[in-house]
Formats: sequence, structure tokens, C-alpha cells
Amino acid sequence: MTAATHAGRPPYRHGHLAAARDWSRAIRGHEMPGDGPPSAMTWSFTRADARHLRRSLATHVAGRGLSGVRCAEFVLAVHEGVMNVVEHGGGAGRVRLWRARHLLCCEISDGGPGIPTQCLDRAGMPGPDGECGRGLWLMDQLTDTVTVTSGLQGTVIQISVRLPA
Repeated sequence: MTAATHAGRPPYRHGHLAAARDWSRAIRGHEMPGDGPPSAMTWSFTRADARHLRRSLATHVAGRGLSGVRCAEFVLAVHEGVMNVVEHGGGAGRVRLWRARHLLCCEISDGGPGIPTQCLDRAGMPGPDGECGRGLWLMDQLTDTVTVTSGLQGTVIQISVRLPA
């Protein structure tokens, strides 16, 4: 991973997209518990819940130490994952949010058909006529880590951002 600076923010370890069965392989040095603690906030959602979920998430993210542009970016990244579930992952899913020491972590999951492999393997932003991958690319740009586990039983996306010291 390389260090990158975005929009005047301090350097952070830039995330990557990975299709992996094992979070420890995908995270590469970031400690992000796969299940989260029992105190994780959990929301189940459908399309009808998306706007309310975004507002509720923004409140909870701010309460866990993220603010300003970084808060807005994190909420946008989660919302993009939620909308991917609604559009491509069977229409319903679950969001879990927790703090793990210096990280704010979120997991978005569904029971859909999985993400096609070609949609996971994107080095740059998909073109305007690209069929897939734009949402994952956007999540990758807005957060520090993005990991994806996807298969016939569904998809789990975990994202995280480093919290200010």
C-alpha cells in the first residue's frame, strides 16, 4: 500500500479492493475485526430505508469521533454500499458500525448473487459506459480500506477510516 494525501487531509494508508475469503489477507496490516464488537450499531435495510439510514448513520459516525469532510465522505461511502445492495444485492441488507481503537469500521452485507469478478478488479475509475465497479471505486476513494468478500451466498464489504488522534 502506498501513502496518499487527498484534498489536504493528512496522509493515510490508501485502501484497496480485494476479493478475499479471509479478511486478514485482504486487510494487509489493518486491524479490523470481522465481526465487530457486541456493541456495534446494526441496521437492517431495504430501498425504503436508505434515506433514514444515511441520516442515522451520519449521527452515529459523528458520535464516534469523525467530523467534517471525513464524516461526510465516510457516510457517502457507506450509502454507496447500501445502494449497491439495493440495486444489485437482492434489495435488502445489513449495516454494522463500530469503533476499533483508532479506526471507525463499517460492514455492509447482503444475501445477493455476489459481485462478478471483473467488477472487483479495477485499478482506476470505470469509464462512463462501464458496466460495473464505479460504487466500489468510489468507496475506495473515500475511505482508508475497502475489503470485499463475495460469492453465491452474498457479499460482505468492510470499510474503515482512521480516526483523528
